[in-house]
Amino acid sequence: MLTGHKWFQNLPWYALALQAVVPPPLHQRSFSTSISVLRSNVVKQSNLVSRQCRGVRVYDGQRCTRTVKADVICTDESQLYCHSHQPKVETKLALPTTTTTATTAAVPASASSTSSPPILTPCKPLYDGWELWINNKLSRKKRKEIRQEMRKPLSQRDQDGYIYAYILTHGPRVPTSKYAYFKIGRTIDPIRRMYQVSQKCKYVPEIVELFPHMPSASQLKKRLTTANAIHHPAIIPKCPVSHRVERLVHLELSGLYPHAGFNCKECGTKHREWFRIARQRKPGGSYATDHELWMEHIRPVILRWIQYGIAVTAIQHQ
Repeated sequence: MLTGHKWFQNLPWYALALQAVVPPPLHQRSFSTSISVLRSNVVKQSNLVSRQCRGVRVYDGQRCTRTVKADVICTDESQLYCHSHQPKVETKLALPTTTTTATTAAVPASASSTSSPPILTPCKPLYDGWELWINNKLSRKKRKEIRQEMRKPLSQRDQDGYIYAYILTHGPRVPTSKYAYFKIGRTIDPIRRMYQVSQKCKYVPEIVELFPHMPSASQLKKRLTTANAIHHPAIIPKCPVSHRVERLVHLELSGLYPHAGFNCKECGTKHREWFRIARQRKPGGSYATDHELWMEHIRPVILRWIQYGIAVTAIQHQ
């Protein structure tokens, strides 16, 4: 699964987001061009993984067991077939419907049976190869929920923004010695949002990471302790379709880890979107740190769905 690839943890996602949301010139806005440009922007070097062929064997009707090499960001189903099952697409233009019907009627049955195969319609890339996006460790029900969310058309609510994550350093109900608590959220201004939390809940969030960019620690600390954060939004590159990305991240994490909502005594509300992860013991006997749990369990999930948001945005600009 893509979560296992450390490659996703080292890419400048804020730069990729900027490249994806800038539409190409009109004469270059073709499906094939956009996908190749997106792939060249994301894959700086060859990052190939083995995928099972999606073809079906003729003699027994079972799925082909061969494996093919594909980019880790591959969303084009035609690249997930072995040489024996690669779809054959005609390069000739399709005839109009009326002409095709008349021609077919005039051709004898014997000639019709030996005619060339019909022209295949290009696949919708984001609806192919679901396993490239969806974690196969999730339950069938949860995978279905994620597919339904991916199928929803983009709306005005799917705005660009930021995905933030911070940890709970002292739990109100459970000690953090054996568990780590992560909160994942979305905002249009991360500095303003963190300032509001610090003022409303009397708690300065310990931010783990901000996507797609993180200010320096000194800048962040200065902004969090200044009331001007409310009136001067931070100018940071944004994550495309951040609402959709946040929803997909929450769906996947909720299928892997239990929710841990907290009743805040300061603001009187229940804070949701917290996820609890048990600390595994390392070979030396000590428990995994917050940073280790973040890098292994949470961060790869967020990066993968940010990647999905970038791909959606690039295709919408065609």
